[in-house]
Amino acid sequence: MNAKEYKRLREGWNVLDFYTLEVNRKYLAESGRTQLAVSITEILANNGIDKPDLHDKIGDQRAAYYIVNLPFNDVKSIV
Repeated sequence: MNAKEYKRLREGWNVLDFYTLEVNRKYLAESGRTQLAVSITEILANNGIDKPDLHDKIGDQRAAYYIVNLPFNDVKSIV
């Protein structure tokens, strides 16, 4: 993947960064919305966008973006 394609994927409406997902996963688990928290855990494990070869933070999960394949209202509540 090249940098242009990576940037295009990152800007999708259903793409969120690691920090946003992780903070919300913890909050949802603490507030009893465990199913949504589990869904976010699965997204973090399986839906990362591959970084281009020359990306300076390859392997750093904190700099990763993820495709969020949840219903729109769930994505909206996370954002």
